[in-house]
Amino acid sequence: MPRRLSPLALVGSLLRAVFRVLVDPRVPLRLKALLPAALLYLILPIDLVPDFIPLAGRLDDLLVLALAVGLMLALAPSRRKPARKDPSRPRVIEGSYRVLDDDEGRG
Repeated sequence: MPRRLSPLALVGSLLRAVFRVLVDPRVPLRLKALLPAALLYLILPIDLVPDFIPLAGRLDDLLVLALAVGLMLALAPSRRKPARKDPSRPRVIEGSYRVLDDDEGRG
């Protein structure tokens, strides 16, 4: 059974994930620009639904922010697959080996 997080822990986890995406060099700039664009939408007085309409005015702001964060996290590269430092370097290390018998290794 998965562990249930409190709402405050969930927000903290979400903020850490967003921060990791923002500082990750593998994430394209246009993907990182989603969050500032959503925050700009919240700040600007021009909205799809005016803020003076009860509930609906604030709901569209939250929806834009949630969509931006959701898209940013969904489209970002996974942390489980680490980025290779230099793609030109081979993943296999060339070398040789020899097998030692028990008697040969001592003495």
